[in-house]
Amino acid sequence: MGLASVSGLVQLALPGVSFRGWIVYAELTLLGWLVLFITGVWYRLFPFLIWLHFYRGREGTPVPTPATLVHRGTAWLALGLMAGGTALLVVGSALGAAPAARAGAAGVLAGSLLVAAQYVRIYAGR
Repeated sequence: MGLASVSGLVQLALPGVSFRGWIVYAELTLLGWLVLFITGVWYRLFPFLIWLHFYRGREGTPVPTPATLVHRGTAWLALGLMAGGTALLVVGSALGAAPAARAGAAGVLAGSLLVAAQYVRIYAGR
């Protein structure tokens, strides 16, 4: 969020900054802050809702906790791919380097697919 704020302030303060600067600002704000923030919140909320719906009320039997429903290694890998992909996408956009931007977008996509697969695994494993 800090980088997005600085980028936005620079865009407003310096007249004549290119459209590429606004693209970088949008990527930092939407992917770098909002998407990662929402993904983190859902990693806490979704397992709790699954636990609440399927495991609540089963006193006396061993049930997993909401935190154990999430595979930590997959979650960290997804975060690394999404954050690293976002960084590479922003750098590629800022420099006009299409291969770097494509690689960054592929990283974000791979991380997003891991998150979706994790959600499916959490739900199916109930």
